[in-house]
Amino acid sequence: MSPSRRAYVFACVGLALVYADQNLIAPHLTAIAEDLDLSLHDRDSKLGGEIAFAFFLLGAPASLLLGALADKFSRVKLFAWTLLLGSTPNCAALFITTYRQLYWLRALTGIAVGGAAPLTYSLCSDLFPASERTRMSAVTGIAMSLGVVGGQAISGFIGEKYGWRVPFAVVAAPGFVVAILMMFFAEEPVRGGMEDESAATCDEEMRASRSERETLIDAPSRSHGSTPPPRGAKMGDFMAFYRKVCGIVSVKTVTLFLVQGISGCVPWSMINTFFNDYLAQDKNLGVESSTTLLIAFAIGAMASTLVSGLYGQTLYNENPKKVSYFMGSTAIVGVIPTVYLVLADYNPASTFDFVCKCITAFLSGFISSCVGVNIRAVLLNVLHPLNRGTAFSLFMLTDDLGKGLGPVFVAGLVDLLGRESAFFVSVLFWIPCGLILLASASTVLDDLKSVQNRYKAAQAENEFDERAE
Repeated sequence: MSPSRRAYVFACVGLALVYADQNLIAPHLTAIAEDLDLSLHDRDSKLGGEIAFAFFLLGAPASLLLGALADKFSRVKLFAWTLLLGSTPNCAALFITTYRQLYWLRALTGIAVGGAAPLTYSLCSDLFPASERTRMSAVTGIAMSLGVVGGQAISGFIGEKYGWRVPFAVVAAPGFVVAILMMFFAEEPVRGGMEDESAATCDEEMRASRSERETLIDAPSRSHGSTPPPRGAKMGDFMAFYRKVCGIVSVKTVTLFLVQGISGCVPWSMINTFFNDYLAQDKNLGVESSTTLLIAFAIGAMASTLVSGLYGQTLYNENPKKVSYFMGSTAIVGVIPTVYLVLADYNPASTFDFVCKCITAFLSGFISSCVGVNIRAVLLNVLHPLNRGTAFSLFMLTDDLGKGLGPVFVAGLVDLLGRESAFFVSVLFWIPCGLILLASASTVLDDLKSVQNRYKAAQAENEFDERAE
C-alpha cells in the first residue's frame, strides 16, 4: 500500500473514532443528570441542548479554519493534530465532577468533530477520480457509521456497568495511536492529481502559478468561465478568503446542499441526542434495550452507506440528476418509519415486539441515510480541487449549525409540547430537506460542466504561462 493510500486508511479509522465520540452521552442523559444534580428539565435543556451547542461553539469555527488550511497545507498532518486535540478532552472526562466541566470538555472535543470530515474528504478527492468518489464516500461513510455503532455500544453497555465517564477514555485511547501513526507513516497526495490523466502534472510549480487565481476560481461568470482575481491576493488575507467563499456559494448546487443541511440535521439531532434516553425512560425499555434498538438503526445506516453509495454511483454515471431525485425521495420517505418509532407503544416484556421495533429501526436507518454518502460525492464533483477543503468546511458548518442548534430547538419544543410530540415534529424536518435535494436536479448538470471547463481553462492558462517563461 502506498503511503498516500495509507493516509486514507488512517483517516477512515480516525473518522470512526471521532464519530464514536458523538453519541457517548446519549444513552445516559438521565444518569448524568442525577450524578451532576440536574433536574429533568435541565436533562433535556442542558445535557441535550447546551452540550450539543457546545460542540458547535468550537466545532463550527474549527471546520471553517481547518477547511481553509486544507486548501493550503498538508491535510495528513492537520488531521493527525486534529485527532490529538479531540482525544485529549475525552481522557479528561474521567475527572468530571460538575456540569460546567462537562460543557467545556465537550466543546473542546468539537474541534475534532468539526474538522475531521472536511480534511478527510479534501484528502480523498485527490486519491480517487470522479468516477469512484461515490464509492469512496460510501467507504468513508461506513467508517462513520461503524464509529456511531461502536460508540453507542461502548456507552450503552460499558457505561451501564462501569459508569458513564469510562466510555470517553475507551474511545480516546486509540485516537492517540492513530494520530501518531498518521503523522509518521502517511504521505500527502498530489493536490488535483485525480481530475484527469494530465492532472498528474499538478506539482508545486503549477500550484504556485495558480495561487493568485484560486480565490475566485469558483465564481462562475455568465458563460461559466473563470473570473481573474486581483493581483497579489493571498489565502491569508481575509478579503481574499471572503471572495473565495462567495465564489463557492455562487455555485447553485453547493448553495442548495448547504441550505438542506440545516433542516435535515434537526431529525438527526433528535435521534443522536435524545432518542436513546427517550426510549429507555419514556418508553420503559431500559438503557441496554434502547441502546440495542439504536444500534439496529445505526447498522441500517451503515448498510445504506454501502448499498446506496454503490447505487448512487451507478445513477451518477448514468445521469447526475438521478442522484438528486434519489436523495430527495429517500429523505422524505425516511419520515414514515422514524415517526412510527417515536409514536409507537413498546412492550418490554415481549421479545416479538422488540424484534419488530429493531427491524423498523434498521429500515429507518437505511432509508434516512441514503442522502449523506451521495451528497458528499456530488459536492466534491461540482467543486474545483483547490477549493474543496474550504467548501467542505462550509458544508460541515451548516451541518454543525443544525447539530448545534437542532438539539436546542428540539429542547424548546419539548418544553412546549412534551417529548413525544416534540420528537414527532422534529422528524418532519426531513420533508423540506428532501424538497431542496429534489430541486438540485435542476442545477447539478450545469455546475458539473462549469467546474470541468474552469479546471481545463486553468490548466491551459498555466501551461501558457510556463511556455511564456
